Amino acid sequence: MTSINKQSINRVFVKFVFIAITVPLLTLGTAELIISSIILKKELKDSNGRYIEMLSERVENSVFNPLRAANTLSSLLLVKSEGVELFANNILNNYQQILEIKLVDNNGIITNSYSLDESAIGIDISGYDYYKIAKDSHNVYWSSSFLSYTWRIPVLALVVPNDNGMVVFILSLKELTSFLDSNIIDKNKLNITITDQKGVYITSNNKSKVLLRENNPS
Repeated sequence: MTSINKQSINRVFVKFVFIAITVPLLTLGTAELIISSIILKKELKDSNGRYIEMLSERVENSVFNPLRAANTLSSLLLVKSEGVELFANNILNNYQQILEIKLVDNNGIITNSYSLDESAIGIDISGYDYYKIAKDSHNVYWSSSFLSYTWRIPVLALVVPNDNGMVVFILSLKELTSFLDSNIIDKNKLNITITDQKGVYITSNNKSKVLLRENNPS
C-alpha cells in the first residue's frame, strides 16, 4: 500500500457506517434501526451514537405498548369477552399513537371500528396487502408506512390475526418522524430507516420513502 493511500485512509475516520439496533417485540421478533451514513469526524459519530440510543428507546416505547394492547384485545375477542369495547376505548384514551382500532372478520369485513371516524364499519379490506399477508401467514404483521387519507399523516398498520378474524391498529408515526427530523445532526449525511425483522420498511427520515397509497401499504 502506498503512503498516499495510507494518508487517505487516515484522513477519513469512517466512510460508511452501518448500524443495526435490535429491539425485542414480543411475538413479532425484532425491529431494526438501520442507519447508513457518511461520517468524517469522531465527534459526529459519538453524537449520532447518543442519538441512536434515544431513538431506540422511542421505537421501543412506540412498539411495545401497541403490540401488547393488540395481543390482549385479540385474546379478548377469542373468548368473546364483554370487555372488548371498554378495553378498546381505554387503549385509544391511553395511547396517543394509536389512532384507530379495527375488528375484521375472516372475510375481510370491518365489523367494528374504534376511532373518531366510525364510518369504516362494513368496509371490505380483503384486498389490502396488510390484510392478505397477515391472513396467509397467520402471524403478527407490521405494514410499511403510508400516508393516511383519513388522518393526513404518516401511519402504519399493526395486524394481529386470530381464529375469528384479526385486530388492526392504525398507528401514528407523527411523533417518531418528528423526532427523526428534529434530532438528526446532519440530515444530508445520515439516513435512518426503521424496518421489522423481515426487512419490511416501516418509516424513515426520508419523506420520499413514505408510500402515498393507503390501499397498498405493505
